[in-house]
Amino acid sequence: MANNATPPQKRNGTQRLSSRSCNTIITALARCIAKNIHDRMLLVLDDASLEAWLNPDLVERDAFRAAVHHLKAEDLTASTRVNRSDQEGASLLEPLAT
Repeated sequence: MANNATPPQKRNGTQRLSSRSCNTIITALARCIAKNIHDRMLLVLDDASLEAWLNPDLVERDAFRAAVHHLKAEDLTASTRVNRSDQEGASLLEPLAT
């Protein structure tokens, strides 16, 4: 069997194990209106926080909170079509018409 693994790459001085993208689901205690639905809520980091989030040396709580920021819930929009299992595609994430 052939090994089709992608060789490691370097990014910002850090070696990546693969060029494949991956995702992590981050949750936090629910706030505001989300409390009425569930005790946890999705936390979406802004692009500028990704390097800090992945920094294994950033362990001090105040420094971490200063470096890592999340998007506000009101900045996250998606079509109501995301609730349908037969719907797919990037158009689901396009801004909603007002």
